[in-house]
Amino acid sequence: MTDAEPALRATLVIPIEVGTLFQSKERAVLATNLLSAQSPTGAGTRWRSGPTQLAATCTERFRRTKGLDKAAVNALTDLCPFEVRFYRKNAEVPYRCTYLVRRHTCTTTEQTARHGLSRAKMMRELATAVADPAQSSVRPKELTQAIESHFGHFKPRYHASWKCTTAMSEGRKEDHNTQRQQLPAYLESLRQADPAAKIEHNGNGNVFISPSTSPRVAALCKPIVAIDACHSKGPHEFVLQLAVCQDGNAHLCIIAWGVTRAENYLDPLPRDRWARAWAPARFGMTTSNAVEQCNAWLDGLRDKPIVTLFHSLRDKVIEHAVKNKRSADQHQGPLTPRAYELFSDQLTLARERVRYTLLLMRGPHMHGKVGSPGRTWSERIVTVWQEPGGQVMCQCNCGFQAEYLIVCRHGLALLMKASVTVDAEQCVAPFWTTKGWRAVYEVFTPLHALSGELEADPKQRLPRLRGSGAGARKKKRAKQGQRMTASSQTFRAQN
Repeated sequence: MTDAEPALRATLVIPIEVGTLFQSKERAVLATNLLSAQSPTGAGTRWRSGPTQLAATCTERFRRTKGLDKAAVNALTDLCPFEVRFYRKNAEVPYRCTYLVRRHTCTTTEQTARHGLSRAKMMRELATAVADPAQSSVRPKELTQAIESHFGHFKPRYHASWKCTTAMSEGRKEDHNTQRQQLPAYLESLRQADPAAKIEHNGNGNVFISPSTSPRVAALCKPIVAIDACHSKGPHEFVLQLAVCQDGNAHLCIIAWGVTRAENYLDPLPRDRWARAWAPARFGMTTSNAVEQCNAWLDGLRDKPIVTLFHSLRDKVIEHAVKNKRSADQHQGPLTPRAYELFSDQLTLARERVRYTLLLMRGPHMHGKVGSPGRTWSERIVTVWQEPGGQVMCQCNCGFQAEYLIVCRHGLALLMKASVTVDAEQCVAPFWTTKGWRAVYEVFTPLHALSGELEADPKQRLPRLRGSGAGARKKKRAKQGQRMTASSQTFRAQN
């Protein structure tokens, strides 16, 4: 310590108060440092100076405000109130203390020499804390909004959020590549857990998985199996395909799934098997895409690596099956809730049409005409008969019987006119009954638990990644005098 410093300390006999004057910047800094050194926390001060202003702030407070370390993120402690501000009108007048809070309440945290947490590491921790676990990719704007909603005192810039999401995306590419190499070992563990399952994997990256119980489950459900696909959101280009059927309570059951390459997954399918625009008019479940509902249900899994996707998909299928099985076991009544609702509506409409019904022939096959009580008079020719098993069948051009496999209102009106007594279970298909509903989930047994250790082949050739080295695609430009076509704009939007 030099001789000048003790002399300078001796001249500082007046403590810092609001309104205290200091002839030089050095005296104001020394007085502030002496005041800060009295704190038992050992926190230092950081200075911000200008031509006419001078301010000292606690180091911990500055780091929490700008660097947003763990203590501020978790909001466990308040910011340290220690702050001193000096101001002068010009360079010829002394500094005047205008603001003073001398209490040190900050806690010492483990921090690096500069900011405690780097901005990149801080953003990664924030993204991990606020991101949805079911969604492994977050857009920069969504990340900014999530952080601002959780921590109102901090809003990251868009550039910081963009760099964070980009780094997370690059890190996920390694997971995708590793799990692509682990895929053969995963499929082999599936075969060992369910030897009768149908599992296919060819060299083109196409994978199809169908549990051994899928055919029996499909036979106990509504005789319609919907097959559709949705594109993935990860770095690999593949399409997630689902095969879905419907149980007796209008709940969807995923009976098979797989992934294919996006470019050629429809090429082997014959053109005569494709849906065509001149197909007969349909309604109800036939045209409302059931698999699209599953696509929305699985939206959070579409950006996960392939093995994690299969694991998570199986877990969701198991959870859905257990929930429906519990509902089926607790339900009391001959029909499922959905079947009871449909049958009750048809029964109510049938009572209105009994007075407009004309019975033409009795016997095993009853024929008749059923009118409508509406303003426009219409008659339907209806045929009703009973199968050897006891189930009542109906032939009517209204289409309800063909769509829902429930006797329509016209068939019920003809039965009432003929004074034929049948049970409600006889007027619906077997899968609409409570017994058939329970049978689905007694048969439906998902795959068993699999081992977590999967081998990876480093020599395996990996599929092409999106945007790997190709650079930005050159935009299409219309020739001079021509307008951009809708197809070219769609191409630009999709790529």
